[in-house]
Amino acid sequence: MLKRSLLTLLLISFSNLAWTEMAPKLAVHDADGQRIELPRQHEGADVYLFWASWCGFCKVVMPEIDKVSSSYGDDVTVFAFQIRDEDMDDPEAFINQLGYNFEVLPAADGAMEPFGVKGTPGIFVVDGAGRISKNLMLDLKNSIPEDFGSMDSEAQTNWIQETTRQLLEQALDVALERI
Repeated sequence: MLKRSLLTLLLISFSNLAWTEMAPKLAVHDADGQRIELPRQHEGADVYLFWASWCGFCKVVMPEIDKVSSSYGDDVTVFAFQIRDEDMDDPEAFINQLGYNFEVLPAADGAMEPFGVKGTPGIFVVDGAGRISKNLMLDLKNSIPEDFGSMDSEAQTNWIQETTRQLLEQALDVALERI
């Protein structure tokens, strides 16, 4: 059951938004109610993560996103767009409890459509000039090995984590080179 669920999520939860396009302009609010305008023009790169607390796939990739982004220090910020998660009272506390260093953007369903996000997770790398450098879910989907469906759930999880880590590192290196 888990194997089929992970494969289904890989196939349907990504956007077709291609890299090198300008990221849609968004005005969102952080967990403190402060308005943030995205994309930012800055010397680093940003990861846009569309997530929900109930999303099993999010739980698989979030630790990898945190590890990779943390290794870049202040050059990378993860904006965690909480979507389709109406029952979550305090998404910032949830993220903090897991130990992730993400900028939480609660109740951000309005950001889904401009990015073409249809499910969770959605993962984009945006460079300092505001261009989408990578649509990680699209690349992850295109990387699925032929034997994915026959792997046990642990092997699938390991493949997803390792591939997410590799794709994210590559995308951040490219995004940071462009500056």
